[in-house]
Amino acid sequence: MRTDTSKRSNTTDPKVSASAAAKDAATERNGSAGIWLILDGSIPSFHAEAFMRLLFSFLFFATPFLLGSHPLQAKGVPRTKTPASEPAPKENPSSGTTGTATAEEYLALAARAFAHGRWQDASDAYASYSRDFGARPETKPVSNRFQPALALCLLHQQRFMEALIPLQRALNADPPFSPTLRKELMFQSALCSLNLGDFAKCREDLEHFLTLSSSGLQFQQAHVILGQTDLLAGHPAEAADRFKTSRPFLDSGHAPQALLLELRSRIEAGQVSEALKLVQKEGTLLQESPEAVGFQNTLLLLASQLLQQGSFRDALVCLYQTRPFKNIAAFAEAQIQRLEKETAATPITASTDTRTYQTQVAKRLRVELQALKDHVSFDASVRLRLAAAYQGLQRFREAALILSDTLQLYPKDTTLEQAGVALTQNWCELECWPEAEAASKQFAQSFPKAIALPTVLFLKGIAQQKARRFGEAIETFEGITRLHPKTDLSRRAEFMRAFTQLMAGEPAAAALQFSTFLKKNAVHELCEEAASWLCVSYALAKQPENCRTAAAEYLARYPNAPNVPSVLFQNAKAAHALRDYPLAIAECNALLQRFPVHPKTGETLLLLSDAYLATENIEKALVSLQNIPATDPAVFEDGWFRAAKLLKTQQRREDRLTHLARFALNRAQSPRYADAVLWAAKWLDETGQPGEPARLVWAVIMEHNANPNIPAVETLLESLPSLLSKTTPNEHRSAPLRDWCAQNSDPSKGPAFLRAQWGLASALRRSAPLEARNLLLNALPHVKPDCTSSAILSDLAEACASGSQPDQAAALWRELLKWHPRSVHKDRALSALMLEAEKTGDSEKALRIASRFEAECPDSPRTGLIVLSKARLQEMAGDWKSSRQSLETLLLQRSASGEFKSEALLRLGDQQMKAGKPVTAIPYYQRVYVMYGRWKTSVAKAYLHSGEAFEKLGDKAAAIRTYSEMLDADLPPELPEIALAGKRLASLGGTE
Repeated sequence: MRTDTSKRSNTTDPKVSASAAAKDAATERNGSAGIWLILDGSIPSFHAEAFMRLLFSFLFFATPFLLGSHPLQAKGVPRTKTPASEPAPKENPSSGTTGTATAEEYLALAARAFAHGRWQDASDAYASYSRDFGARPETKPVSNRFQPALALCLLHQQRFMEALIPLQRALNADPPFSPTLRKELMFQSALCSLNLGDFAKCREDLEHFLTLSSSGLQFQQAHVILGQTDLLAGHPAEAADRFKTSRPFLDSGHAPQALLLELRSRIEAGQVSEALKLVQKEGTLLQESPEAVGFQNTLLLLASQLLQQGSFRDALVCLYQTRPFKNIAAFAEAQIQRLEKETAATPITASTDTRTYQTQVAKRLRVELQALKDHVSFDASVRLRLAAAYQGLQRFREAALILSDTLQLYPKDTTLEQAGVALTQNWCELECWPEAEAASKQFAQSFPKAIALPTVLFLKGIAQQKARRFGEAIETFEGITRLHPKTDLSRRAEFMRAFTQLMAGEPAAAALQFSTFLKKNAVHELCEEAASWLCVSYALAKQPENCRTAAAEYLARYPNAPNVPSVLFQNAKAAHALRDYPLAIAECNALLQRFPVHPKTGETLLLLSDAYLATENIEKALVSLQNIPATDPAVFEDGWFRAAKLLKTQQRREDRLTHLARFALNRAQSPRYADAVLWAAKWLDETGQPGEPARLVWAVIMEHNANPNIPAVETLLESLPSLLSKTTPNEHRSAPLRDWCAQNSDPSKGPAFLRAQWGLASALRRSAPLEARNLLLNALPHVKPDCTSSAILSDLAEACASGSQPDQAAALWRELLKWHPRSVHKDRALSALMLEAEKTGDSEKALRIASRFEAECPDSPRTGLIVLSKARLQEMAGDWKSSRQSLETLLLQRSASGEFKSEALLRLGDQQMKAGKPVTAIPYYQRVYVMYGRWKTSVAKAYLHSGEAFEKLGDKAAAIRTYSEMLDADLPPELPEIALAGKRLASLGGTE
């Protein structure tokens, strides 16, 4: 029997969200777009109502009255015995109410009903006896005798208020019942008060009971229930303390129960740190007891509380103590079967306490197991909280892997919607843009009607933008605006669409979009940002008049906004573009006076120097350049070297040398330190000091060769051979490097050893390539990638590749990408890894690396080779559309040479031929020999394929003309296409 306790409880019902704590931790990284969403309250939580229901399950399953056999029935209560095979006698319906029965008949009727468990019939018979005969003095002893049985009948009917009367009469009976029965009556009176919500009376009775008893099942239960009265009365802290003090008096069966209740009480009291200490100290005891099932739910509750508080590491401690639901269920079923088997094996004549306790524990296990099943998915809930904890610790990769695994293992429901959002977010935090886009696509397929779908699509657009796939990103943002126009993300998507167009090099389109956004959204938190970026868009679109108009509108509307310095800078820049140099000078000075320190200070001074130079005020231009602050290293160094050029134009050579020396003295770790040294060396050469440039460079190398944090050493080593060539014969140019290499032959010298080996190898790369490669391979075992320059790592990797060590080469390329993500040698690493993956047959990996190469190295001279390989792989996979798109993209790449573009045109033509479209193939072939005549092999193939296309069209004259033109062209006669063209021409009846 289960009693509804929700009406008695005054306990609130706080919802526990596994992600509430992570929301605060993520506030700072939300940004103005507000796109970062963490797991919210949709995760199944352990509610206070469920908590109270479990507490009451402890109470009622601890009540022996509710079981089939009761101690009162073995302690002097009269009972009529009926053979088990004899059916329960049917009583006269009127015998209990007409008043015609005798006292003996009432008692016999009550005894028979009691024996067969007909509690209402028994209580009605006892009540009829009391009504008809209870007032007589001679019947008082009999009435006192059946008061315990009457109380039992009423308790079985949950008539607790009525049951208190016979219980009190039995306790006050004269002569009194035996001490054993009185203790039993007092215990049941306490439980009756507990069910009526009279916790003070229950506590009083139980404390009295404990003064009379020192052992037994009810002694154990009384200690547990005492703590529960405090908890039900709304005093969880006092309840926890009482459970703690009572545990030493409890046996191995009840101590874990009290421990679990103490843990839950401390959570209810907000004593989360004490609860965590209890888990860490006593968790093993609970895991090995029948309370292990309830302990799992409690661990989930405690972990949720810790997440809310931002204690992510402590939450992990709790979550890693949980067990998979499959194991918990198997454990619970095994325990229940064991208890039921022991109960069945216990003789009927044995102590009823033993059978009662076993039955209680089995029923309590069923309740706890059912509470665990009430979660949509216990295992999924644990995983989602694990992900929230890792996310709170900013360990986004672990969170992403857990969420990805969860989405694959469990059925798609509302619980996992937010998991899909969080998975996309974590990949974005890790800047793993392909994974973020894949996660967003999977979410859209799994939850097409989810409320969070616009958010996930927004994240998808961000991932595409970061991957420099601007066209797809613009399309995604436009889709959000079109499909979800009523959401706030729709307006944010409009803004991001314009911003993406600006990143894609379409400033005019971006300006139009920003202008449209401002017209449609008069009041929005992004309006100020949009207005400032509108000025930038007009400036990049070379529309200075519109830029100044937009800047004036911005300054009138947002006079004190954070972007005012940037807008003022764009305004001055527009004046400079209009060649109104006095106005540009005035506005730059006004900006510097109003905002002496702001992010655009350095750029403003650069612009001011340009304006002064336009007005031929070189001295003021120099002062402007020298005033650039060092807070922006790139602008500062640019200004420094511009000043050096100005000094050169004024023929102030000594001042220029001093200027460069100051830079070299103060900024040795700068990437442009080598430029300063080489410029000074060039000045020495121009002043007629032969040998001095090489000696200066060599001195700088010797000074810094042991410091791995000065990248200029590698640059200077590469330039040293050319400086030596001016004064040293060819056979002696490598001598200084050989001597230096001999002096640093000990690998323990670290960077000096490695640089000496590499420097000599670089000098010998053309004259003695085998020796150069051996030098690099000898240095390989002593390389520490984290403190080795990208130039050395890339040469080492190529040496390994040429030395038939592809695995070692691939490892070095990966180390280069890891430790030097912005290196100028990144394109070498990505192209080598892509080609190696293609060579080993891993097309998927090769395509993935190729896409990364296109996104991160768009201006690399290796672009043509990589995109051609990508298109070939796509064609082999049957993806003709993607292959064609890749080839067409290659034709637009400025960094790709004509050789690769001619090859791309050939492949586009060949694809059209394979598709049976010779008409569309011919223009591609013709573009090759019209535009790329330098590449003879491609031209020959284009002529030949163009003639074949004309033949397929049946245009014999055009085919003959094409073959004839090919044979007359300036092409190497040894090309195989020349012979084939001659044969084709002869077969068509033309002249060879």
